[in-house]
Amino acid sequence: MTRPDDSAASRPPPWEALQGFIDTSDHVAARTFVSELPPAELPRVMSLLGNEESARLLEMLEPETSRALVETIPEAQAAEVLTELSPQTAADIVA
Repeated sequence: MTRPDDSAASRPPPWEALQGFIDTSDHVAARTFVSELPPAELPRVMSLLGNEESARLLEMLEPETSRALVETIPEAQAAEVLTELSPQTAADIVA
């Protein structure tokens, strides 16, 4: 009898993996991870990160990617996250 691949079960949930990239300031891994997540998963992951962590993530991504990500989350959450950013960074994202 063949056992299913247990590697998926041993991987952390997406928000925990992303939190690790944020904590270690691993921009490349964060960018790659976000680009490989299914689009429907992004709002859920953002909702499970705190506002400060979400802001740090947005700072790690390209402005275009950050803009697209902000557009996937509820407006109130987006406003809270954007207030965690410097005015210039927030402007670059929403421009």
